Amino acid sequence: MLRIRPFLFIIFVFLSFSSCKAVRELQTLFNCEFKMRDFAGLNLAGIPLDGSKSITDFGLLDAAKLKLAYDRNELALNWTLNVDVRNPNPSNAAINSVDWIFLIDNIEVMRGALNQRFAVSANGGTAVMPLSLGINLNKLFSGKSMSWMFDLAGDMSQQNIDSKRIQLKIRPSLNVAGTQIKLPGYMTVGTTYKKAQTYSSSQP
Repeated sequence: MLRIRPFLFIIFVFLSFSSCKAVRELQTLFNCEFKMRDFAGLNLAGIPLDGSKSITDFGLLDAAKLKLAYDRNELALNWTLNVDVRNPNPSNAAINSVDWIFLIDNIEVMRGALNQRFAVSANGGTAVMPLSLGINLNKLFSGKSMSWMFDLAGDMSQQNIDSKRIQLKIRPSLNVAGTQIKLPGYMTVGTTYKKAQTYSSSQP
């Protein structure tokens, strides 16, 4: 693991003559807390799950559509992962972009980036960071049965994120004086608030 403090010291010295506000927002970001909150808009092959646990929870037409998508290796799962960010610090925090990696059962299933400014107000302010995800279950879990894939989707539809199966890694960055500053590694986000103090020293 890599402690972030020496990295911060170097960055702040380097940026000492640039935007004080940007530096302050970046510093505050490292003391914010992150957690996975819930999934929203979860759908399987275009069919909303709405808490469904298995194929038997669907009507005949939807069940037939899901079976056809599985047989064609097109069983797509799409959703939004909402990440809560809490700022207990006396100054505002901001992020210009976030690189993220999503894993299921320790298998990397998707990586991407949220390229928009995201701010969190001071003194206990919270904000939601929405990450849009979409995966093809057939391609990612080749060889798994249709029942297994439905069980996985059903587990996710219960809005109770299982941190033993689901993992999220993020690497926030901020543009300061025209320079994009990224953390040296990824932070694992769980289901409870965790400060961004310790990061993996290498990418997964």
